[in-house]
Amino acid sequence: MRKILLFLLISSLALFVFTGCEGLFPSGGELAGTQWRLSAWSDSSLDPSPFYITANFDESHIYGTSAINSYSGSYLAAANHVFSIGDLQMTLMGGSEEAMRAESLYFELLGQACMFTLDQTTLTLLDAFNDELLIFSKTVPIIELATVEEIDILIAESYPVQVFVVAKGYLPNPCTEIYQIIQEREGNTFFITIETYCSQEVCIQVIAPFEETIPLKVYGLPAGTYTVEVNGVQGTFNLEIDNILSL
Repeated sequence: MRKILLFLLISSLALFVFTGCEGLFPSGGELAGTQWRLSAWSDSSLDPSPFYITANFDESHIYGTSAINSYSGSYLAAANHVFSIGDLQMTLMGGSEEAMRAESLYFELLGQACMFTLDQTTLTLLDAFNDELLIFSKTVPIIELATVEEIDILIAESYPVQVFVVAKGYLPNPCTEIYQIIQEREGNTFFITIETYCSQEVCIQVIAPFEETIPLKVYGLPAGTYTVEVNGVQGTFNLEIDNILSL
């Protein structure tokens, strides 16, 4: 009986080792919202540094660039640093023989990852034997100003008056998105700053138009002419009367 139990235990362990660390673990956690670039891996036959390989995480998905193609898929992570990758989808572009080999090796090692360690600058994925597979360095998101081409100022027919500025422009590539919109006022001038965020150093250069509607903080302002400047593009509007409810 003891031999049978021992055999079952060894068989279960072998199944765990050779099928990866699949299981029902919470996703996200420490990895959510982080971006990484591959700096080293366990295969000494090929240096990964010439290739652009990244891993970015949101609450439930991993996505990035794998030397040639872009990829995305689900991942699972636990508070005890257990890690698992789900099915991945990727584009189907070709490249040099070395780049294709690097891409294949990356996915092979990524599929073996069962654990992870994390500090402020480094993410390391480990296999079932706790050996290092992939080592990533943290990347700093690129924050820039959005290109604004025109603005429209809309005044709602209400009292107190509501004023909105519609900013139209474009982003430099599909990897860039609106990061934050900052609104400040000095006297009769509103300064609106639209910042963009890009976590990838390399991205296809195809511009993407955007449109943002921004409510201005006009309640309580006295009657007068006001200027709105959005990333350098200006417009004006008038408040005919003081914009405050009288009791």
